[in-house]
Amino acid sequence: ALFLARKDSSKRIQVLERGYVGSEASGLSAGTIWAAGYGDRTHAGLLLGQMTVELLEELDKKADFEFERSGAFSIAASPEQVERQRNSVRNLVPHGYRGQMIVGRDAVLKRFPGLGSETSVLAASTWPLSCHVNPKALTHTIADEAENLGVSISEETPVTEIRCLNSSENDETYRYEIRDGNGSTWHAKHIVVAAGAWVK
Repeated sequence: ALFLARKDSSKRIQVLERGYVGSEASGLSAGTIWAAGYGDRTHAGLLLGQMTVELLEELDKKADFEFERSGAFSIAASPEQVERQRNSVRNLVPHGYRGQMIVGRDAVLKRFPGLGSETSVLAASTWPLSCHVNPKALTHTIADEAENLGVSISEETPVTEIRCLNSSENDETYRYEIRDGNGSTWHAKHIVVAAGAWVK
């Protein structure tokens, strides 16, 4: 909704939120944004991560959501995990991405003593450009920014039915009718379902 509003301020954008903003995965995640730089832009996931960091740096000037460029690391506790992380670093670094491999339990513990002496770690990969946020606060910041651009957000509004009224994309009339659990009916020309991978 935020990016859509930024792209075209003339569109009326309505978000129907089943619960509350920041009450589910977007607000309760670990808050790590995995980033390794733009490199040669061949890695779609890392490109998205870097674009996310740019958005965070922009929003951090307007609100406090505990944005910290802390870096991130991933530990490997089996030979298979070591090889997978080694391949990741080996494949990305030559293309301009930032990452480093630390091999050996003692070397990892020297860098990250907080893992404790009982750890079964064998190696770790570090990604210094990654960052961390308070996910609930960030979700509210994004919602506030969207609302400032004219987006309407209706909380406690679960969608129960979507009907297609018109199959023509060129028709200027509304194409969809949406009904919510509160008994209201909405009409839209376009719909984005952003309910996650488990939506039914």
